Amino acid sequence: MAHYILVHGAWEGAWSWDNTRIALEQAGHTVTAIDLPGSYGNQQAIPDVTMARYVETVADAIIALDHPVILAGHSMGGAVISAVAELLPEKIERLVYVAAFLLKDGDNVLAAMQRDPDGEYLPRLTFAQDQSYATVSEDVVRDIAFHDVAEKDIRHALPLMAEKQSA
Repeated sequence: MAHYILVHGAWEGAWSWDNTRIALEQAGHTVTAIDLPGSYGNQQAIPDVTMARYVETVADAIIALDHPVILAGHSMGGAVISAVAELLPEKIERLVYVAAFLLKDGDNVLAAMQRDPDGEYLPRLTFAQDQSYATVSEDVVRDIAFHDVAEKDIRHALPLMAEKQSA
């Protein structure tokens, strides 16, 4: 059986993988869901919430293991798993992108969003005056991220979402 490392997207946390984690564990796999810096489960100050810290957090979890892993990333987590795979290719069995960013070399998530003329999320984010972070309203989350999610699951997720996402 495999060991899955699950990396969440922006404003999310390890909790966003709960159903996937349970299904994988029931199938006999080992699963580690990571709380990236700045998430509800790993609260950090915005200056400490960077892509480098995301990569370091995931890489540290993998380095502690004595076997290769399957690394899965959702949304922004796709950029994280790509960077980790470049750093630790010998420790990665497979990458899984779940509605995730797969960026070109030297690119970043915000720049990729800015190039997408049909992107729904970016125009509806509110950026801090210094551009260091963005916030997202409940209405936007409901309309875009949770448009097909049951109300009980939305009510569970909303209080667990990070208030700010580093830009």
